Amino acid sequence: MAESLHRRMLIIPLLVACLLAATASVAHAQDENEITNVGVVSASVDVRAGVAALTFTVECNVDVAFLRIRATLTQRDASAREVDATTCSAGETIQVTLEFGGQQGVFRPGRAALDGFFQVNPAALGGDIDAFPVDQVRLHPG
Repeated sequence: MAESLHRRMLIIPLLVACLLAATASVAHAQDENEITNVGVVSASVDVRAGVAALTFTVECNVDVAFLRIRATLTQRDASAREVDATTCSAGETIQVTLEFGGQQGVFRPGRAALDGFFQVNPAALGGDIDAFPVDQVRLHPG
């Protein structure tokens, strides 16, 4: 009887671990393509104000109640980080414009480094995260 109890104590945790691993794989597969086709549509700078504006596009494959955007734009003498959030519906392609300025320095026409992502729901819930497809943009006078 003690041997049977010992076996059950070994088998039950193994079964639970297998079920959790299988469930996590299915949940991850469902989240992978909640958003697609992330891109930068335009990049401009108001030369007088030194404020840059980037317009992004993203396609939503499911209804998204919370879509977070975080972006950092950097030039030699300027840097700014912007965070925004929006929603979108399944099948919808949306555009989001972020303005960068007033944090450190002024932006000017020319190359700028770009880093950031779109994130579906908080990461703690396993939401899809799609990084920007480019790491540099050219700011055009606007």
